[in-house]
Amino acid sequence: MTLPSGIYQLMAPHAHQTRSINIKKEEFTNLVDALYAFLDLVLDPSTYKSCLLAGVISEYMKPSRDTSERITHVARLTKLLGQIVEVSSMAFKRRRTMLKKQRKLTRKVLQELDTWEEWEAQEFKQLDDYDAQDTFGPPQDPPPGANLLSLLWVYLVKDDGRKKARCVCNGAKNRRGSVTLAETYASALEQHASQVFWASTAVNNWTAIGADATNAFAEAGARLHLYTYTVISNFGTGTIVVKDYKGTGKSVLFLKQVDDFTISCETKDIAEDVIASIDSKMSIKVKKLGLISRFNGVDVLQTRDYIKIYNKTYIEKFCAHHPWLHDMNSADFGIPMRSDNTYIRKLEEADPLSDNDRAKLEKSLGFTYRQIIGEVIYALTTCRLDINFDAIKLSQYSATPAKIHYDAAMRLVKYLYDTKDDRIYYWRQHQNPTLPPMPIPTIKHDGNYNDYDIPTRQQHCPNILVGATDSDHAGDVSHRKSVSGVVLKLAGGAVLYKTSYQQTIAQSCTEAEFTAAVDAVKYILYLHTLLDEIGIPQHQATTLYEDNQGALIMAQAQKPTRQTRHMETKYFGLQDWVKRDLVTLERINTSDNYSDALTKAVGTTLFYPHMNFIMGKIVPEYALHKDTNLSFRRIYDMNLSFLIHRFTSREGDKEDMLVSM
Repeated sequence: MTLPSGIYQLMAPHAHQTRSINIKKEEFTNLVDALYAFLDLVLDPSTYKSCLLAGVISEYMKPSRDTSERITHVARLTKLLGQIVEVSSMAFKRRRTMLKKQRKLTRKVLQELDTWEEWEAQEFKQLDDYDAQDTFGPPQDPPPGANLLSLLWVYLVKDDGRKKARCVCNGAKNRRGSVTLAETYASALEQHASQVFWASTAVNNWTAIGADATNAFAEAGARLHLYTYTVISNFGTGTIVVKDYKGTGKSVLFLKQVDDFTISCETKDIAEDVIASIDSKMSIKVKKLGLISRFNGVDVLQTRDYIKIYNKTYIEKFCAHHPWLHDMNSADFGIPMRSDNTYIRKLEEADPLSDNDRAKLEKSLGFTYRQIIGEVIYALTTCRLDINFDAIKLSQYSATPAKIHYDAAMRLVKYLYDTKDDRIYYWRQHQNPTLPPMPIPTIKHDGNYNDYDIPTRQQHCPNILVGATDSDHAGDVSHRKSVSGVVLKLAGGAVLYKTSYQQTIAQSCTEAEFTAAVDAVKYILYLHTLLDEIGIPQHQATTLYEDNQGALIMAQAQKPTRQTRHMETKYFGLQDWVKRDLVTLERINTSDNYSDALTKAVGTTLFYPHMNFIMGKIVPEYALHKDTNLSFRRIYDMNLSFLIHRFTSREGDKEDMLVSM
């Protein structure tokens, strides 16, 4: 651990002196300030040594002593610095252990706090809710042979600061086999459906209003009789639905995750009426959340021009348990993973650590490899597609990581922390006057790369699905399986993105690209079904951009080439889908293929132009509103390192460039 700035310089000239020190008053003041700052930073006042050191310093720094007398004792204080460094290392480890314990609030820990009465009140509130819903039957003797399910309390603090207590079945290892149910009732929300929901809200120029059922785990009865000291049942998780609400001709989009749900519709009054209808069927009142700003762990910002989803709250929350982040340097144009081939080869060929070495390393770092990969995977699946390839790549080594994989995972988390404000934008075609205006996003960009001049990056219509696919043929030397990447966009932002290793080893680049295209079209057909259900049907064939000429010829010629006849017949379903006008494959330049960033680690020059476009940071043409004289885009030029304020006149095609240093 590093001492505060200035302490080493003050220690060095005087470490050998024991009686008096001839230093300037300014140096003495700086030393005192540095010592106090260091103590506040690293010492735990509950320990004996910490209290002793703090007491000694406080004694010598009392205002009652004159300056000369205090200076006399500075030498003794500097000798204590060695002990401080030793104790600080112990304190640092203690604090890291405390952070781990703080993740799990137990009843025993909470009972020792002054706030225990508040937590206990939440327990009784939960029990009152169960009683109101007849969750538990009257006490009785257990039937012969019945399993008794042990219950326990779990506690958490909500994002808004509210305390909450939940009663759940004990899932400890020694309780395995005691639960008689073979299925769960709370499946997770499909994330692509969630992204389609937000994009559809932007397409329809609607707003989303949130609500919370508050007690989802006691609304429906289980199909089997369960016997326990207490027992809980729950209801399943919904997905997006649309309906003609009460014959008004108004459509409503409904998104539900366990007990949380949000309603997207044309006006706030319709949403509140839907919530009131649901509330009338519930035994416990539904809590209205108003204009939704966070749903299922994802931050949401609804503005006059766009809707954006991001993970800032989640990233800050899990990064708080990784203090080593503050010791790593931040880059102005950081990327999730180094892209040079030599480094990637080292990742793939590194020898895994032994079990003992792995345990020692994880103890010193304060996290396990699986833990940190799991933390970034959640951010990836919800909206951080810029770490798609990198997270999938590192997850391959979860069973047998090497030291280099830990370093790469730490770099990835550091990138997430530095870019925690990054998000996916879904753009409205017309401004929504009921919502607040917000600034147009500032982007990191290559000044020589203009998305508006590239035909394959034009975005003229918000409700038309468009995508791109690519493949990295046999790039991984450890197994030579190719990587497929696909990106599908709606309303200017990605609604589906995928990085995956192909199941079989492709014999050629064309085969790898064709296989990736087949997978991409399957996702397109899935989204066709979903969009049709929610009122955004795709009447024309969806454009899928592909940069491999051989794959394009195969798809359009409807016959295999001599080099690809060995491929499985199922892949030629793509030719049938093209023939039926469900999808059309079009040529895109390799340098413009934005799905390339999902198949390999790319450098800064490609990473930012691709991610700016995929994540909706480039304002679509349809969102450059005609009711304003100027459309404002802010671009950060990587080559020149200044902001370019670009104004496009609506009266003509001429652009005026205003540059500010």
